[in-house]
Amino acid sequence: MSFRVVAGGVALLAAFACGERTAVADKSASTPPARNDSASAHQFAQEFYEWYTPIANGPHNHPAYWEVLRQRPEVLDSALLTALRADSGANDQSVATRESFNADPFLMSQDPCPSYDVGSVRADSSGYRIAITPKCADMTYVNGGPTVRVKFNNGRWQIVDLVYEKGTLRSWLCTYAKADLNPKRRSVGC
Repeated sequence: MSFRVVAGGVALLAAFACGERTAVADKSASTPPARNDSASAHQFAQEFYEWYTPIANGPHNHPAYWEVLRQRPEVLDSALLTALRADSGANDQSVATRESFNADPFLMSQDPCPSYDVGSVRADSSGYRIAITPKCADMTYVNGGPTVRVKFNNGRWQIVDLVYEKGTLRSWLCTYAKADLNPKRRSVGC
């Protein structure tokens, strides 16, 4: 066995033990798709929801979407990332200074289904819109899922916005930010 192979294995083991993300430790850290087409956009959304849905359904002491902000911020475009961080900061205050988004932004639900289908993809002005459909055993109280807007930016896919029946995530976050009693957070991400 060569020194190079041993050193590479030791570096990989050290990175894994320290919790650093590697392609081996985290499938989502794989090389971003190199093409800007609907099949690649669909694959990006499919991989994101396969990663995110178990987190949303698992135990946590904070909103599940905070894990996207913590573990995979690169999947969000900078404006959406900034707006979600501002909203989560307002949500984490002991004294509320504004209304904040009160559902899981990626699932449009307070009680997520066990799985979500990543469906049809259609082109729009800046990328693609991808339909997300919740799959619950009892669909009685389940609304339709969001439509995810994605764009290909700097060699990788990013979520730009989520479209709901009554507006978009960015429009809701900006409405809340503009009404914030804390002037420093009024237009963050808008």
